[in-house]
Amino acid sequence: MNRSTSSRLVVSLVLALSAALLTSACGGNDSPTGPPQTGTVEIQLQAQSFEPGDVLIEPGTTVRWVNAQSIQHTITPDGHDEWERAVVSEADQVFEHTFHDEGTFPYFCEPHQAVGMTGRIRVEGS
Repeated sequence: MNRSTSSRLVVSLVLALSAALLTSACGGNDSPTGPPQTGTVEIQLQAQSFEPGDVLIEPGTTVRWVNAQSIQHTITPDGHDEWERAVVSEADQVFEHTFHDEGTFPYFCEPHQAVGMTGRIRVEGS
């Protein structure tokens, strides 16, 4: 193996490892424990993640997505029409939705979906 081929292999491995780490760290897979939350639940839109990424709530609960920085994000429904796509681009900009029906409502950020910026709202009665 020559030096050029070796360098390309190292770069490829570093990029693959970086993508795997970003995917595992960027929200959507941290299942909640405990009873469903009620009232108003806040989700922070961090650099490239929803925090928390997986939320368990009761019907009648409002979810408030808050953009933590001046980075454009979307809160885009993934396969459902519970809400319409929302865009937040300014720091502290908010999108809210109150959930009345039970079900699972996945969503994603269009600009950051490829790096794993996904989330899920699970609505369950008590």
